[in-house]
Amino acid sequence: MGTDDEENSVPLQEMAQVVDEVPRGPNKQECVVPETKESSWSWVYRFVQDWLYTNVIGFLVVSYWRGTWVLLDIWTCGQPSNASLLAGDSFCFAAVESESEVRFQSAWQTYLIGSILLIIGFVMVWRGWWKSTTVPLRKSVLRILIVYILGFATVNTWHGIWYLLDRWFLSDVGPVTNFGWSAGLGALVCYALCSGASLLAPPAIFLVDGPEKYSPPLANTIVNSYRSISLPAGKAKNDEDPFWLMGLDMFFSFIILPWGVVAFWRGFWYLMDESLWGFTDSVEDVRMSILWSYLIGLGFLFLGSEDVVMHIPTEIPTNPTSGKAMNFLAGRFRTVILAVGVVNFWRAVWLLWDEYLGKTSVLSAGLSHAIGVILLLCFGCLSCITAPPSTLGVDAVAHPDCADEPLFHDVPIPAEALYFFGIGRSPLTVAIHENFDEVASDEIQLIAPRPSFMRQSAAGLEPANRSSSISASSLSKRHLLKRQKNQFFRNR
Repeated sequence: MGTDDEENSVPLQEMAQVVDEVPRGPNKQECVVPETKESSWSWVYRFVQDWLYTNVIGFLVVSYWRGTWVLLDIWTCGQPSNASLLAGDSFCFAAVESESEVRFQSAWQTYLIGSILLIIGFVMVWRGWWKSTTVPLRKSVLRILIVYILGFATVNTWHGIWYLLDRWFLSDVGPVTNFGWSAGLGALVCYALCSGASLLAPPAIFLVDGPEKYSPPLANTIVNSYRSISLPAGKAKNDEDPFWLMGLDMFFSFIILPWGVVAFWRGFWYLMDESLWGFTDSVEDVRMSILWSYLIGLGFLFLGSEDVVMHIPTEIPTNPTSGKAMNFLAGRFRTVILAVGVVNFWRAVWLLWDEYLGKTSVLSAGLSHAIGVILLLCFGCLSCITAPPSTLGVDAVAHPDCADEPLFHDVPIPAEALYFFGIGRSPLTVAIHENFDEVASDEIQLIAPRPSFMRQSAAGLEPANRSSSISASSLSKRHLLKRQKNQFFRNR
């Protein structure tokens, strides 16, 4: 993880050498990263390092969510500090019938709070507050505030939707049937909106805070994100859409999609409870289910990881149409594999806190929340606390020339992409430009368009081609090469 000064992620002399080593096309924009061979020991070291960071960051993200969720249960439900699964009074008295009305009121309160905070966070992003000042301290404070508001809003929104679904969704059927339909219909809604990738969360996917000029893919819409993948860089004219299309896009992105995502997570989480724990009154059963959830989660995350999918062919030269269809299906199947892994990983970490680290006390919840925020900020990936509707993923076969998002990463997270307090850093490319004439000025506009009021998209500022959107300021040559060659590395 980088630990250099505010404005430069690595020394300028070192970066100048990198710039000289990277061959460029005639237009000074296209970067062709030469393939390099690593020793077997070097590969093993990088493999272990990447997966270690993946597990640590995943643990911190779940810790933040768990701490925030438990605090909401305490504040809005009066949940006791020693609540547990066996007693049935955790998750806002989930199994206590006499407290169902309290739980219902809590759901509406948190959903309303989440909606208000989401609007505030969206306006801050759309109005360009991420890059509204060059004063380092003010810039850092604004960015942290934006991400924290969106993250806290997302937890409130999920908290409300989850408990409302518990109250309303198929209440007259058996538990297993209810859970199965919830997971199935939730996934169906997401895929129907071309947003199956929205089912994923860290450690399946990661949003890095910087160093870049613009924000990670926050407050994006389905149409905006879909175009950024399926069209060549610079061809998406989102700011020319009629008002009615913008309204529908926002409605499905920020209102409907979150219900589908939460329904899937709710149903599949409960199915894992039923399968691995069985809702027995045995503490050992609960604790063994934590171990099994972690092992299952890690196994499925590996199956859908970069280390595996990099070896899957993404093109059929003799039949481009079939190759495109197979690529699409492979991507959707990979999403399901990763979704199974990430839900199990979250369940394991969440219950680990509840069973071993202070149960549901205010101290335990506050510590969980604070550790997540502080350490994720230090790792340079506080943006990972967001989820739909604050950020979303779409399903599309990537256009070969689509823009890349250097602040988005698949599993495992590359260790080189993490910079200490990345949210307050400026991109290295700017510093290079000020000192070296050979770097073209148009390369400073790395990827993200300047946000307009209604959309985080101003087509005139998008990169002219895919290569110019792949930032060397936060990626090693190893990952630059993979992003250029593999269809799975795309903007969400």
